[in-house]
Amino acid sequence: MSRIRHKIVALALVLTLLPAVPLSILTAKLLDRSTRLQTDPALVDALDAGIEETRDALAREKAALLSRIERPETGAGARTWSWKAGEPVPEDLPSDVRAWASRAHENGVPERAGAFLAVSMPAPGGSGTLHAAPLPPELVARAERIAEGRAFLNVLQTERGRVQRGFFLPFILAYAALAILAIVTGSVLAGRLARPLEALAASAERTSLGSTDTEVARTDRGEVGDLQTAFNRMIRRLASQKDELSRLERLAAWREIAQSLAHEIKNPLTPIQLAVQELRDRYPGSDDRYGALLSDCGEIVDEEVASLRRLVRE
Repeated sequence: MSRIRHKIVALALVLTLLPAVPLSILTAKLLDRSTRLQTDPALVDALDAGIEETRDALAREKAALLSRIERPETGAGARTWSWKAGEPVPEDLPSDVRAWASRAHENGVPERAGAFLAVSMPAPGGSGTLHAAPLPPELVARAERIAEGRAFLNVLQTERGRVQRGFFLPFILAYAALAILAIVTGSVLAGRLARPLEALAASAERTSLGSTDTEVARTDRGEVGDLQTAFNRMIRRLASQKDELSRLERLAAWREIAQSLAHEIKNPLTPIQLAVQELRDRYPGSDDRYGALLSDCGEIVDEEVASLRRLVRE
């Protein structure tokens, strides 16, 4: 019966984990398609093109800043700040430019300071002037978006395997928990189903050895219970047939004994009757009383022989 238990547990495990195969394949394909889409060469090329375009626009802004410094009249309407090196920075100077001004920088080369461009220009006597101008807001926003996208893409490209493992690990853990639950549930169900069947098998084995006191208690209301009831009915019928067979065997034995006795009784009757008749017929008849006695005895013997024959025939 342990094979039934194992089969039930295996069936529960297969039914639980069977959906995992197509689901895992589908999940892997969707995840691979998602990461492949995010690392598509066309997307990478578009981001790189956006970066190049932003760099070109920044280069034009740098050139415009240098032009405004050399020819102030070309920068009419543009907000700029100028102060000499070593002097206090203007009060309204943005924090990005303040941070840039506190660092060392190459003279004559504009640099980005957050949402601004700043440059240090040399002056006679070893001093210099610092100039700063705001970048166009749309250029700053686009540059930040492109930079964030490219950084995310770089992370995704380097962490693609880890991301996939991060998706699959909870999936595997969930199905491992389901597998354990299936094994426990299957074991419980197998025990409930196999125990009555094991009892039936043991009772059937005892019945095959000749015992009829092998009825089992009904422990289930379903098909197993119906099987137990049918088994008990069969056992009662077998017990009744066994009793009837024993009765018939005893009757046959007595009949055989009676037939043997009848044969043993019937065999000497004819010789006895013939012997008495021979005695009666051979008497010469000189003594009437003795002749009458022989005749009476012969009649008695004939009657008893006839009675015994009737008894044997019956």
